[in-house]
Amino acid sequence: MEIVSLFSQITYLAEQIGEMGFLALISRKNTDKVKKFTKILLGFVTMMIGDRTYESLPYLRGIEREIDGATLVARAKDLDANLGEEDVQHFLSHQKDIPVDLRGEVDFVFPAWQCLIRGSPCFASVSWNGHCWIQDWRWVDCAAGGHDGRGRLLCRK
Repeated sequence: MEIVSLFSQITYLAEQIGEMGFLALISRKNTDKVKKFTKILLGFVTMMIGDRTYESLPYLRGIEREIDGATLVARAKDLDANLGEEDVQHFLSHQKDIPVDLRGEVDFVFPAWQCLIRGSPCFASVSWNGHCWIQDWRWVDCAAGGHDGRGRLLCRK
């Protein structure tokens, strides 16, 4: 990245979060908090859910903002993050173990558990509804760009 571009982005960030926010962000005493936040923002989180360890993985690449469902399913297979019904049930049975910081911030997708709804293929997801984590369905055959950066794939460690 060019120095001018980096400086421009830093200036923009400082303008957006204000002087106090920017000073807190760059403070050495907040380094661990910023690292944790960045990992969550980028989607790389390791979690112990019940007796299993999972790593949360983003499915977007590069500058993508959204992808279609078929691409998401293909990437899940490539990343060995193609979990299904048994893992959905495990998540819901141990939802107290899902990090509180992720509530309302991410949805976990489980592409191996699929069904047909009104004749169209869907895959399972787990999302926060404001009170608890629930299982829902996402369309595979959605319009291009139907799955944004909020979703996370999971692989077992």
